[in-house]
Amino acid sequence: MKIFEESFPERKVKVIKRKKYKYTKSIKQLKNKVDAAGTIYRTKKDDNSKKLYEALKNKLRECIAESVKSGNNKKLKSAVNKLQGIWQLIKQETSKKSPKATGATITADEMNDYLTSIGNRIQDAAQRSPHESIDLLKHTNIHVTNSMYLYQVTEDEVIGISKKLKTKYSRDIHGMTVALLKQIVPHVSHVLCQILNDCIDQGIFPNVLKLAVVTPIHKKGDPDQCSNYRPISILPTVSKVFEMVLTHRLVKFLEIHNCFHESQHGFRRGRSTVTAMLAVLESIIEAYNNNEDLEQICVDLSKAFDSVNHEILLKNFTTMEFEGLHIIYLLPT
Repeated sequence: MKIFEESFPERKVKVIKRKKYKYTKSIKQLKNKVDAAGTIYRTKKDDNSKKLYEALKNKLRECIAESVKSGNNKKLKSAVNKLQGIWQLIKQETSKKSPKATGATITADEMNDYLTSIGNRIQDAAQRSPHESIDLLKHTNIHVTNSMYLYQVTEDEVIGISKKLKTKYSRDIHGMTVALLKQIVPHVSHVLCQILNDCIDQGIFPNVLKLAVVTPIHKKGDPDQCSNYRPISILPTVSKVFEMVLTHRLVKFLEIHNCFHESQHGFRRGRSTVTAMLAVLESIIEAYNNNEDLEQICVDLSKAFDSVNHEILLKNFTTMEFEGLHIIYLLPT
């Protein structure tokens, strides 16, 4: 990070609020004509000069509207999240700002304690299953004959993964952004490659890559209640590359050994919420055509990621031949 800070020193610049439209040469010329026509009308006070003035004003409004439309289209095309980009434009045009929690007395320590303990509290409150997860695995069709092996990372893979990350300008705890990484990765890929390969060989996910910038966003209700906030975490940029490296190897192993259920659509290549909805629709149509009754149960797991029991996960990994150094990534370092 010292080299990073020396190479990319932070500089403060004055941000000038730009117009909502691009002030083109044609708009400038038309604006000058409107000003001139306005001066003539205020001097002569006749109908002809008034009509000319009104016509030029209408034409100027049309040009500005077209410029705004063109600018909005460019923003949407370049937006990483299209839906979010649309809502930002709507808020911009309607001058509506997101509500901010005012008068909140929650301290950073209180919020941190709540967020770091929520998973354990949900686990403690949940009803225990009479079945062990390992016993449930025995009733599946998963038969892994080989142990998982994490092969080395190449420079091309590091560059490819970095280029595929969503371009974001939010800085992580070390001051790095994804946008910056994409620009410099061709020049530092050999260093990143060596670091990631050392982590793989030693079975370590460094603590420095686990530190996140967490911003609580007020959702609703009493601003003094921690449960009324949604945490937004900005993970270290390099950790995202390492996570993708591990994910590619893990998913490939699981796919080869048919460890995924056919009904699973999340976290699988070529599948998404869209394919999940299509599968549900196909089931509904099939039941309708066969004059069958159909029941659908929808479940939303509260804090599902935070409440995963790592001890159970490690046992399952061992059962599925995830042996050796590979399970150490789940343990604190």
